[in-house]
Amino acid sequence: MDSNLTFDNLPDLPQIAQLKTVATRLWGRDGVIAIWLGGSFGTGKADRYSDVDIRIGVTPETLEQWHKPDWDAVFGRPNVHNWSRPIAEDASLHHVLLDNAEMYDVWVQIPEKELHQEPKLILGCKDADLLARLQAPSSEPRLEFEEVVPAKILGALNMYWSNHVKHEKVIHRNLVLMLRDGVYIFSAILLRFKFILATGTDCGNVSFPPMTIHAITPVLTVLQEHYGHDVVDGLSPAEWNQVSAVTAIEKLDAEIASCGRELAKKYQFDYPIELEQAVLKSWANFKQRENF
Repeated sequence: MDSNLTFDNLPDLPQIAQLKTVATRLWGRDGVIAIWLGGSFGTGKADRYSDVDIRIGVTPETLEQWHKPDWDAVFGRPNVHNWSRPIAEDASLHHVLLDNAEMYDVWVQIPEKELHQEPKLILGCKDADLLARLQAPSSEPRLEFEEVVPAKILGALNMYWSNHVKHEKVIHRNLVLMLRDGVYIFSAILLRFKFILATGTDCGNVSFPPMTIHAITPVLTVLQEHYGHDVVDGLSPAEWNQVSAVTAIEKLDAEIASCGRELAKKYQFDYPIELEQAVLKSWANFKQRENF
């Protein structure tokens, strides 16, 4: 078995120079028996902005050394921030930001531990059994969206309209930062509704957070492919003020009302028309009172 490192299959990207350096330094450390890449480098989808998801197999007796390693020594250059998450007794996960702003997610495990279900790009392996497992076919985990539950859609509609009156007090008090955040939070409901209409499945709350960039990417990809990049046009004014907030809210109201009615018809539940009418009447009175 060839126990040398190989970089033949690495893409031509800016991260590769540093990756070769760190992999070579790791390969010479006691207890390191395998190095491979996961994430976008493992799938072959990496670009110049991708984090490097590097996986390291180490012997059980050296695993403790990786709880709080000297990252400057590991990478051969300073890191400006790092934080670690203990996963289990047989593995750990570390996030390291280097002084050149490259981000590394470093997963360390013993060879006996189950491997991630993900495509892998192997850089080197000194253990025949582990190599065989690393070479076994492995696809990207399939993202499963939920079945559409009418009661959940109705719940989201009720939440949207019942909280609408809060816009009035926020606009009246001219809390500009809260105006922006409020429209952003409620626009997530619209994206969810549009996703359901496009796919027949429910992606849940698409706010970021709680969704991570990896989790939200397939959702936004579907939305852009189906509706184009203007799916939320008019909801992000160039300048946030009371007037632009009113315009954005009314655009969002119209979209929610349209999508909500379509979903109610498709999934056979009663649209909360009385709630909507009461809210919009209050909104109309508010605009008249505040001269909008």
